[in-house]
Amino acid sequence: MKIQKFPLGLVILLLLIPGFGLHAGTVMISYDLVLNVHSELISSRYIRETSVDVESGIMDDLFDKGHIVFNAPGEIYEDGSQLPGEAETQSLLARRSRIAREGGADTLIYLRLFFDGQNESSIQLTSLEYEIIRVRDALATLADSSIEYEVEPPLQINGYEASRIFLNRIASASLF
Repeated sequence: MKIQKFPLGLVILLLLIPGFGLHAGTVMISYDLVLNVHSELISSRYIRETSVDVESGIMDDLFDKGHIVFNAPGEIYEDGSQLPGEAETQSLLARRSRIAREGGADTLIYLRLFFDGQNESSIQLTSLEYEIIRVRDALATLADSSIEYEVEPPLQINGYEASRIFLNRIASASLF
């Protein structure tokens, strides 16, 4: 009996094609930080760690579900008054969606993390806004929502908790 050899590269490629294997789609994550804090707190360890943990928590979950995930840099707004208007936001999302599409992504997850606080010990993540956009479907927005966190100082929600809440929200809406 002769054993046929099957090229390993072809097996790997088939696993990455949606419908044939492990790959469920490609997702780009991009997030902006809105910091309603004193300027000397912008580089706060809590802000850095929380934003990285939110992104990592989402990426880990999507990886586990078979998605290929990559990220793109976002903006830092030093206070809410600097946020772009509706037209500028749509332009920003269109630009990031083009980047996602050119990077091979099917979906863009755009996040805005809002932080508030007067000193290092009172900084907290207060809300997370998100839009989930299918970049292949003429930039069709799937979800546009926000999650408000009600956390009293000195308690602080961490990034992984925030990502779990976000992931539960999109799972209940059957977005992934």
